[in-house]
Amino acid sequence: MHVTDWFPTLLSIAGLSPTSNDLDGLDQWAQLQDASLASPRNEMIYNIFNPDWDISGGPPIAAIRVGDWKFILRTVGFAGWEEAPESGKNKFEETAVEDIRNALYNLATDPEEKENLFEAEPELAFDLMSRLNKYIADLPQGFYPK
Repeated sequence: MHVTDWFPTLLSIAGLSPTSNDLDGLDQWAQLQDASLASPRNEMIYNIFNPDWDISGGPPIAAIRVGDWKFILRTVGFAGWEEAPESGKNKFEETAVEDIRNALYNLATDPEEKENLFEAEPELAFDLMSRLNKYIADLPQGFYPK
């Protein structure tokens, strides 16, 4: 369930329907009542963000998930998982900042996103890339948040 699904789901619980057909969210009330039902959501977009501080002129920060597969067009700032400090205190330490592009992960077998399968699964990677690029292309001009 995605955060955008809460509004139509809460309306459904209250016995109401959305007055607009252009909602991003989907009614998930039936799935919350019966976990054996398949979700009506088969893909999820993770941000489409074109940072105004980016001097590389690169693609937007964006990702898509379909089933167990997640394709990352680009993400900035993530440099891998860090172990929690033994002391339990929150210690700030400088970490490397990476500009990761074109990464494909099978979240069922690799939930920590350590093994990039972009080159091993090129057909799947390009299918997901095409889906994500269609979403990006369909955004209205000037839509990117600042």
